[in-house]
Amino acid sequence: MRVIQEFLSLRKTKRLHTPKMGRVMYSPEEREKFKSTDFGLPNTKKYPMLNKRDVSMAARGFHRAKEDDKKQLAKNIMKKAKEFGVTIKDPDIIKYSKR
Repeated sequence: MRVIQEFLSLRKTKRLHTPKMGRVMYSPEEREKFKSTDFGLPNTKKYPMLNKRDVSMAARGFHRAKEDDKKQLAKNIMKKAKEFGVTIKDPDIIKYSKR
């Protein structure tokens, strides 16, 4: 109980920072080491997809991509999803990947 009270009092006086769940940031040095096939958009080195979490994050960020990039991004997301066993249910990604 005391721990909860301390937490609540701290919460009122200071802003608590918690890391965003699921977000993985890769440094520019790390990105240079990745193969072009590891990116949803290889030319700009955006949307790295090295594991299941990255594929899911790329799928969540699909709607923020430029319209001109969506076809390529969708195809690469679907390819990586198949490779890592991730199910993509977003109808827009499925639609763009078939264009």
